[in-house]
Amino acid sequence: CGSRDLIQSREMTAQEPEINHYFLEGTPTVSQSLEETSSFEIDNPIIDDAGRWARFKAAWARNRTWSITYTTLVAVMGTLVSGYSLGFSSPALPDLKTDDPDTSFNKTLHQDIFSALIPIGGLTGGAVAGWLVELLGRKVTLMLTSIPFTFGWLLIVLSHGLRGFAFRPIIYVGRFLTGFGTGYASLCVPLIISESAPASLRGFFSAFAQLAVTVGIFLVYAIGAFEVVTYYWLAVVPLIILPLFVILMIPLRETPRWLVSKGKRLQAGRTLLWLRGGRCNIVKEQRLIEKSISDSTGVGVLKGILELRKKENFHPLFVAIALMLFQQFSGINAIIFYSEEILERIGSIKNPRVLSTLAIGGVQVVATVVGVILADLAGRRKLLTVGAFGMCVSMATLGLYYFLNTEPFCHPDSSKCKDDLTWLAIVSLMIYIIGFSIAWGALPWVITTEIIPLRIRGVGVGIATFINWSSAAVVTGFFAEYVKLVKIWGAFWSFSVVMLLGLLFTLVFVPETKGKSLEDVEKLFKSIHRTSVN
Repeated sequence: CGSRDLIQSREMTAQEPEINHYFLEGTPTVSQSLEETSSFEIDNPIIDDAGRWARFKAAWARNRTWSITYTTLVAVMGTLVSGYSLGFSSPALPDLKTDDPDTSFNKTLHQDIFSALIPIGGLTGGAVAGWLVELLGRKVTLMLTSIPFTFGWLLIVLSHGLRGFAFRPIIYVGRFLTGFGTGYASLCVPLIISESAPASLRGFFSAFAQLAVTVGIFLVYAIGAFEVVTYYWLAVVPLIILPLFVILMIPLRETPRWLVSKGKRLQAGRTLLWLRGGRCNIVKEQRLIEKSISDSTGVGVLKGILELRKKENFHPLFVAIALMLFQQFSGINAIIFYSEEILERIGSIKNPRVLSTLAIGGVQVVATVVGVILADLAGRRKLLTVGAFGMCVSMATLGLYYFLNTEPFCHPDSSKCKDDLTWLAIVSLMIYIIGFSIAWGALPWVITTEIIPLRIRGVGVGIATFINWSSAAVVTGFFAEYVKLVKIWGAFWSFSVVMLLGLLFTLVFVPETKGKSLEDVEKLFKSIHRTSVN
């Protein structure tokens, strides 16, 4: 948004008298707002010399921010409940380990199923959402996420009154439905934000989706830290959030890109005006969107899959899928789901439930806030590289801690070794959480919604989401058995190797998308393959 093409914009407006229908009563027209806009440009070389922070402030000042802020904060309530669902197993499982053989989750198999049903439901929800976002639109599809969430959490609450054989199946169905909603929201929320935010602030606002996830995890950890709070009372909290989420979603606008793709040109113009404000050149932005869509008209699911045969479509999907694989095989969900059990293994930790609240939940929130700020300042590639390096080193040292606490390095009956090296385990865990939160939590989702072409965006993001949650199901479902096979230090060392590969992949294959419009990112991949053909 800026005043870069004032004369061209006036000509556009003059050639399209119907543009006046875009504006609500009392709102200045594009011509008027352009007259009032100064010649100061966001991509002015002076600002480039002054630094990234100046460009960020200029972008913030130039755009109307309350509308995209409202859109973002309301949309991320979906990922807030997702984070709550992800973190629920850590405080809930200790409460479900009872002496009743019909209702207890003492067996490792029951615990693995309880944890794995979230990603299993997630991969199903992501696939369904990928189809619905093209059919019903981004807004309506996101609102529908409240249905599986509500029924899932309600079943978990009602399971308290059951005894005998029905208890565990009801819990499992509830977990699957909350997992379905989690995967569903993980696709819809980044998509609606990335298609609504201005290019210069897209990374900043898109990172709020992951921030909400970490807030949700911290919330369930904080409430669960009180031992008097049972699992079914923990399940009541999302049932309070969800009705508010639906009510606040009603004033939201559909994304301009989806509206244009469906031929609703006037509605797209009104939405752009509402999102950007009267000072912005929405005529130019809409023209770019329309040109991009005319060049790549949206297709159905089956045709979208066939479109993946084209190199300019498969290439960005390959990058997106690889980022999702690295994100999940970094072991983050294993760390989240089994945080209390991991901390119990550390020698001098007296209250792992409280520490998991502070160490995992609290640090995640703070680090993600930093990541939100840096997303449009430092750039995506730089953050991914730094984050991967920190996670690689920290998993290696955490594995080393556990390895040094085995024979012949340490006698199994002695606690001295563990006490001496507790600092190494805690510091490693903190660095890992920070590295993930500032980069690998949010940015794979941000980049995925940025690089997948509009023509196959619903299908492409749906496939990437399916891969993400499939990987999460494998990691969480088999983590306990994997630890038995390779020992705990072997598991952490394998996570370290994965992040080393993720670092190298980022340096070689991931393009920088900071500050680029979605249309420019799409052109980038087309130009790569056009050049290779020539």
